[in-house]
Amino acid sequence: MEIYYEEDKYRAPDHLRSTLKNLPMKYTARGVNVRRIDHLALLARDVRENRKFAQQTLGFALREQVMFENGTLELGSWLSPSPVHHQVAYVMDTKGASGRLHHISLWVDNREDVLRAADILAENAIFIEAGPSKHNNSQGFYLYSYEPGGNRVEVYSGSYLVFAPDWEVVTWNEEERGTGVYWGTPLPESLISYGTPDVAADKVPAPKVPVFDPI
Repeated sequence: MEIYYEEDKYRAPDHLRSTLKNLPMKYTARGVNVRRIDHLALLARDVRENRKFAQQTLGFALREQVMFENGTLELGSWLSPSPVHHQVAYVMDTKGASGRLHHISLWVDNREDVLRAADILAENAIFIEAGPSKHNNSQGFYLYSYEPGGNRVEVYSGSYLVFAPDWEVVTWNEEERGTGVYWGTPLPESLISYGTPDVAADKVPAPKVPVFDPI
């Protein structure tokens, strides 16, 4: 992780400047037309310790989490320092490794844009791993694919914003969580086991972890 305090403000070139002064640039409508990076999902050997670091050291707020075995096994936690539902998620690495990426999530304006992304990927023979479907946790509408380097990329929309100063953490157990899909196609095994860099299952001691969906 890198913490920074200053950045250069984007100024669009003349041909991309909008006539609306409160827009950073014109609507280009190229490809999937991603608007911003929404969140990162990071695989962790110890979700609890990573979550505590994000809360206590970096000032993130916990929004939702998945707790199995009567609340003793923390499988996933979703946190944010802003009203965005989550900007980082820590989920248990089912291969027992550490320092791996599950996915980077790219925001689009609405569900129709997620469906358009599916069309664009299919037309260009890009593999779609899962979706379009809807998560129960976060209520996000999504699809998963891979970029050429092998990293998983999520195209994402929906979800909800958190403005309540007294927000109560939403906790899911085994029965409530299910697979993490509110509706849509079942998740493939790869969405649980694969992350980058890839790790052979016999290289590290894998914990016994129930199947769940690290959104």
